[in-house]
Amino acid sequence: MILLDSESEMKNTIADKEKTINSLIDQLKQLQSHETILSSDNEKNNNKLSQMKDLIKNMDQELKQEKAQRQLISDKYDKDTTALNATISKMNEKLKLVSTIDSHVVDLREQIDKYARKSEKKDAKILQLNNEVSA
Repeated sequence: MILLDSESEMKNTIADKEKTINSLIDQLKQLQSHETILSSDNEKNNNKLSQMKDLIKNMDQELKQEKAQRQLISDKYDKDTTALNATISKMNEKLKLVSTIDSHVVDLREQIDKYARKSEKKDAKILQLNNEVSA
């Protein structure tokens, strides 16, 4: 009987160990399934990450190109502004010259008018003297 009890105990222990082993095998299969899913998700995430890195790289290139274009435009604007400022300065100088000439013309006209009035007075005096001499 003791042998039977021992054998029965052994069978129960073996059965328990088989259940435990089968349970562990099931858990291992589940873990492998989860690992496969996680590996697949990881691969998808790595692909997305790679795409995002490529997108960032492209955007960075576009930004560099845009900065270069802006710098070219800025340089051209600076050159154009410098040229326009030089033209404006020349025009201001010419305007000052025209204004000075205008002022001189006005002065000359005033002098001509002054001499014309003196001449008229002299002509009138000569006429009066001629009339007095004739009379």
